[in-house]
Amino acid sequence: MSNSRYRPPKILKHWVNDIPGGELYELMVFDDGSVCSACGRYAHSSGSTSCTWGEFAEGKMHDLVTRTVGHQALNEAMAFVSSQIKGYVPKACCKFFPTASLRQFSGVTA
Repeated sequence: MSNSRYRPPKILKHWVNDIPGGELYELMVFDDGSVCSACGRYAHSSGSTSCTWGEFAEGKMHDLVTRTVGHQALNEAMAFVSSQIKGYVPKACCKFFPTASLRQFSGVTA
């Protein structure tokens, strides 16, 4: 039995568009390398979708984010995700390559 317990990802950045008497829209960037867009006032009853930071940076979910939380939030999220990608080493890589440096995963060559 493993001593490690599941730890949910932490929200690094969060945008909300709460329409009084209407829908609640959220965009969240997590520390596990994912981005999630959720909608629905009660337990996100209308649904959610997610993707990796890389997919988000390449344009996945941009139309959805613009429609739900707005163009300014999209611009802010893109800037934030781009800044996070530069120093991100996936946790899975640390497990398999514990001595790996950020340089190995950032695309920088010596």
